[in-house]
Amino acid sequence: MIENFFVVNAVVLALLAVYMLWRPKGQGVRLNFSKSPKASELLSLGQDGEGIELRKAKSLNVIFNYNGHSWDAYEVFGLPAGASWEEVERAYNASCKDSDPSSRDFFDTALRAIRQSQ
Repeated sequence: MIENFFVVNAVVLALLAVYMLWRPKGQGVRLNFSKSPKASELLSLGQDGEGIELRKAKSLNVIFNYNGHSWDAYEVFGLPAGASWEEVERAYNASCKDSDPSSRDFFDTALRAIRQSQ
């Protein structure tokens, strides 16, 4: 009984291996990504709520480099991406007041990155 099980499995595996090695070329799934929307686009409802239109999505994150590392400027201050300038200034002042003076350059760089993105 067990011998028959192993023989059947061996035959099935051998047939599968033969098919995979000698199958006709060109019979495969071809994915065409050129017609799909880009990652920077999103689907949204039109103003009337009926039609769907593609719009470019603006990234709210501001990424800057400091000492060879990438940082999100809003996360440095503990703010959600796209926060108002008043919130950014308040968080900047609080961060400079509460932290070590040697890290002020880091906060200045994050503030400049946000200012340049607006």
